[in-house]
Amino acid sequence: MVNAFVNAVVPFVLPSPSEIAHVLRILGMEPSDVRCAYCGDKATESDHLYPLVREGSPTGYITSIRNLVPACGKCNQSKGGRPWKEWMQGTARLSPRSRGIPDVEARIARLEAYEEWAQPVPIPLDTLADAELWERYTSLRQQLLTSMSEAQILANTIRGQVLSRWVRPNDGRYEIDRASDNPRVDLIRYLQTAGLSAVDKRTQGGRLWVEGDEQLRPTLDALSRYGIDFHFAPAGGSAIGGRPGWWTAWTDT
Repeated sequence: MVNAFVNAVVPFVLPSPSEIAHVLRILGMEPSDVRCAYCGDKATESDHLYPLVREGSPTGYITSIRNLVPACGKCNQSKGGRPWKEWMQGTARLSPRSRGIPDVEARIARLEAYEEWAQPVPIPLDTLADAELWERYTSLRQQLLTSMSEAQILANTIRGQVLSRWVRPNDGRYEIDRASDNPRVDLIRYLQTAGLSAVDKRTQGGRLWVEGDEQLRPTLDALSRYGIDFHFAPAGGSAIGGRPGWWTAWTDT
């Protein structure tokens, strides 16, 4: 959902046929047989080498031939907002390395050649637009994402109430059993709906961390009504590399 908001304001630069042909040559591909630049499977889409969104905020990179490479669905979904080279060499699910793609290093070399040609540079979206418009847009975006996340909690609660209360006698009628009315909060899903990612160390006796600054306060404070309290740490924690973030020790057990 966050990506949709960012895509709405990020410029799209239409490539020329010569630019497309040049990029395919750099990547060692034929126009008649375009393959995923990461793994070599049949390309089904394009991927932003540098993501448009990271941690719920625009990165400043745009949609252009200098930031787009052919990709397959598996790689596009697996890579997400990760740095492309780190992801290719890492063990994330469905990454080229984890899938045993034999020529990963050769593919990295071709992508490095593309990167050297493209020289993708982020643009300051928030300063190129009028400050008042940008602030209003981002505020409305955050309000909507927060409302959607809260709606997901309510939907989970409603579904749980229906399932727990609906007792079906043999005659097909239903009776109501109100034995369980407590809201059930899927915290990870809430954060994902709000465009946030979490580092969850609670099963190891630690905390759940969300990287971000004070702008996340409205989204995370909305959880307090469900007994989930987040605390802001300007210096972060080791789980998020000492960057500013929010933590909670709440569990649903």
